[in-house]
Formats: sequence, structure tokens, C-alpha cells
Amino acid sequence: MAWAQEELFIANAANSTITVYVRTAQADTAPLRTLAGPATGLSVPFGLVVDPTHDELIVANFGNNSITVYSPTASGDSPPTRTLSGIATGLNQPFGLAVDLVHDELIVANFGNNSIAVYARTAQGDTAPLRTLIGAATVLNPPTALAVDLTHDELVVTNANNHSITVYARTAQGDAAPLRTLTGAATELNRPSGLVVDLAHDELVVANRGGSTITVYARTAQGDTAPLRTLAGSATGLSGPTGLTVDLVHNELIVPNFDNNTITVYTRTAQGDTAPLRTLRGLGGVAGLSQPTWAVGTTEKAVSISSSSPKGSATEKAVPISSSSTKGRNVVSLVFTGLGCNLLGAILVLIATQYGIAASNSRPSVWTSSRLRYVHVLGWGLIICGFILQMVDSWHKPGR
Repeated sequence: MAWAQEELFIANAANSTITVYVRTAQADTAPLRTLAGPATGLSVPFGLVVDPTHDELIVANFGNNSITVYSPTASGDSPPTRTLSGIATGLNQPFGLAVDLVHDELIVANFGNNSIAVYARTAQGDTAPLRTLIGAATVLNPPTALAVDLTHDELVVTNANNHSITVYARTAQGDAAPLRTLTGAATELNRPSGLVVDLAHDELVVANRGGSTITVYARTAQGDTAPLRTLAGSATGLSGPTGLTVDLVHNELIVPNFDNNTITVYTRTAQGDTAPLRTLRGLGGVAGLSQPTWAVGTTEKAVSISSSSPKGSATEKAVPISSSSTKGRNVVSLVFTGLGCNLLGAILVLIATQYGIAASNSRPSVWTSSRLRYVHVLGWGLIICGFILQMVDSWHKPGR
């Protein structure tokens, strides 16, 4: 695969473009490439997903009720490789979207008719959804961002007008009620329009367009629960934040600001009135930002794609740097498995050695020489295996 870069993809609603920058772009930096023009089919793009497993860039177009798919390296007036649109699709002002690579599905939040529609990942043309979540009991009103949490088999949705986060079974359809709802004055939710499920830290990270804040909660928070931390204030530069992303590889929070045409980047745990680490500025300059709605970062380092697609771990391949990643848990598993192998191997070698000494001193023993050799070899094998696992863990750390 040729494309493996640390890049930042931005959807711009006002000029119907996708602009791509180096991940660390700041100030008035020109994009590496821009996807724009009538042939692209872009029309007020909102939701954005990069699927590295299939080398695809997937865009929800709020303006013409369509989902368009491109190569991640597409630029200029390039037509999509496929388009999902038409009456049968049920698409109605699509806002946020997610790709589930485990079940090969595309999940779309429809702002215009308060629904969540699910399609085969490769659906195109005027194709009906596989299932639709819609109705009064769902309390969708209207759905903006969404995330699929495959670890807990849940679908998590932000709702702008009723200032809530609703959580459903992943396969919920029809007029299904949420499993739990986060809403109320203490939550500080205010027209939430961006969402990340951070499985590594068991948190929900939410962009509130109405209050120009970022609020963070325990993943299972419900009812009128206050946030664990809030990023807000004039120094933050937040202004109408929308489709944010969390970069676990670099421990950063990346936020598109719809109202002031900027992308602001913070440490992942920033709170209070904290200034950004860097700001990419837009309108009128060469950066090309124009009411940015969604941000997706990619990295060439080895990390899991997201909780909605854990099957896509790979090296030498660009993957979205979303904190829905399960990478942290996998690393811990490798470390402790390796140490466990070391310990068990050392115990077996010690046992074999002690019984060998006893046998050489002509003490009675139930252990034959062949058994001792077997245990000795097994012990050293486990020790070597443990060191190999720890070397693999070291190789896959972000700094490598």
C-alpha cells in the first residue's frame, strides 16, 4: 500500500470540500491536497471516516442526502468510487457516520428525520438500509454524532435538540428505547455535535456546539451526571466545536470549530480554560478551512482502528487515530503474558534443576532423567517465549 501517512482530514461545510494536512499543521498552513468540485458529489459534508483496511474515505453529505466514497488520496475534482443516495436509502440530512469492519456495516445518523440507518458497508445506489432505528421511544432528537462500541456491543448517539447522549444495543431497530440516557442540567450538554468513545480510558468525550465546550464523562454515565472534566473558556479558542477526534498515539484531542474556522489541538486530558497546543487557522488564508465540521487523524504507526472496527490492526498502514482504540489493553495483555511465561519457565527450570541434583546424589526420586530433560526444555522455552512477547510489545509502542 502506497498511502501510509500521518495526516489530518477535515470536512468543510461552507465550501463543500475535504482538505488534508500534515497531522501537526498549524497557523495558516496550506493543505497537502483538496477534494473539491462538481464531480466529487460533495454537498455540505459533515461526517467523515477513513477506512484504511479498504483504502477508503467515506463522507456524509448533509446537503444532498448522500454518502460518497473515495480513495483517501483523492484530490481535485475526483468523482466518488461509489455513491449511496435515493428515496429507498432513507438518508435525510446525514450528519455523523461510522464504519463497523467486524460486521461490515455502515451506520449513519440522519439529522432530518431523527433516525439511525444501517447499511452493508459497500451499499451504493438507491439501496434500502438493513435496519433503521426510528420512533418516539428512541428519543433521537435529532441525532448528530455516533460511535459503535464493539467491546460492549453498543451504539452511542449525541442528540442536539434535547441535549442528550443515548445508548442502544448495537443491533437496535424500530422504535427501540435506549439502554441508558445521559441528560440534565448537571451534565452541561449543550447541542452535542461530536462524540468519541475512548475505550482505553473508559470515557465519553463530547463536543458541545451550543456552549463551545468539551465535556468528558465515564463511559457508562447516565441520568443527570456531571462531567469528569470540562474544557471551556476564552483561552481555549473553542467556537462551535463539532466532530472531534482523540489521538491516543500522541495523546491529543483534535477539535474542528465551526464558528471561527479553526482546528484546535489540546492534550487529551486538558480541562478548564486551557489554551490549545496549536491552532490551524482558516478563512481567507491558504488553509482553506470553511466552517469545518469533522476531523479525522491518521497515523502510519501500528494501532487498532477503533472500537467500531478492531479487526483492522496493521503495521505500515495509515489508520484513524481514534481513542476508541483497544491498543492500550492489548499492550497490557502482551506485557503480562510475557512476564507470566518468564515466571512459569523459571519455576520449571528450578524444579528440574533441584530434582536433577537429587538424582545425582542418588536420592530417591519419581522423576526419570527423560522427564527432567522435558521439564528443563519446557521451562527454558517458556522463558524465551516471554522475552519474545515483551520484545513484540516494545516494538509496537508509539515511539517505534
